[in-house]
Amino acid sequence: MEKIIANKYRIDQLIAKGCFGAVFKGYLIGTNEPVAIKIETSNQLNSLKHETKILNYLYSNKVRKIPAIYWYGQYGDSPCLIITYYDYSLADYIKKRISIKKTGENPNKIIASMIDILSYIHKNFIIHRDLKPENFMIKNNEIYLIDFGLSTFYISDGSEHLPNKSSQTIIGSPRWISKYILEGNSNSRRDDLISIGYIFAYLVLEKTPWEITQSITNDIINTAVNIDGLNINHPINIWRKENRSIDMFKKWLEEDSLVYNYLNSVYEYEYSDTPKYDELINMILSTC
Repeated sequence: MEKIIANKYRIDQLIAKGCFGAVFKGYLIGTNEPVAIKIETSNQLNSLKHETKILNYLYSNKVRKIPAIYWYGQYGDSPCLIITYYDYSLADYIKKRISIKKTGENPNKIIASMIDILSYIHKNFIIHRDLKPENFMIKNNEIYLIDFGLSTFYISDGSEHLPNKSSQTIIGSPRWISKYILEGNSNSRRDDLISIGYIFAYLVLEKTPWEITQSITNDIINTAVNIDGLNINHPINIWRKENRSIDMFKKWLEEDSLVYNYLNSVYEYEYSDTPKYDELINMILSTC
């Protein structure tokens, strides 16, 4: 028996499943146009409702390299969001399950496109807070950014930049978050750009530098049993912080390499600085 949503969309196959829900590939009945269907199975975060508001806000402000919303509502007892379906993710691209030639892009152009997308989102006072290869998608050889469930405004109602508040709880994916977040700082535009720098290193090397030269020892893992994995004091997160200093990047990367120069530039931003996106893009494209 087929599963139909809003009398218009047919659920086809599971794409991904996590703690708070699942993503399916589906089709618009009649045209057979593919769509992505997100169903939230946990009521703890109400993240789909939040993501819908963020996407509608950005789309109304003419940000286009993000998913279009087809439908939002209840599917049974669960919130459901139906959005654009993409061909594959940047994570697929990096792992070479998809031919690199298919996009016609080199790593520098991909990163420049990612910074450009981020600049439009930031100019509308939103930070993403969960940038990782799985959240950049490719469709018709163009890059898009998805998954805005953790996104938020970085300004107050009075148009002032929100203050930096110390916290021991990580927002985002620990593997990709900025070293400043691992130090207990709030997320800001700077940190989105730093995450792109880590993805840049991964795109070029197929592993992050610390994964190539270091490994998490059993001693670290065994001391982590009773600590939340999203706490900055978790031993693995302490290990991550220690391996994300600019000095460590200088050690792992050639000091004059483009990845190192990019990271060195974005590491110098203060918490509330407005990044110079055009300068960063020009730096990235200078060797194309």
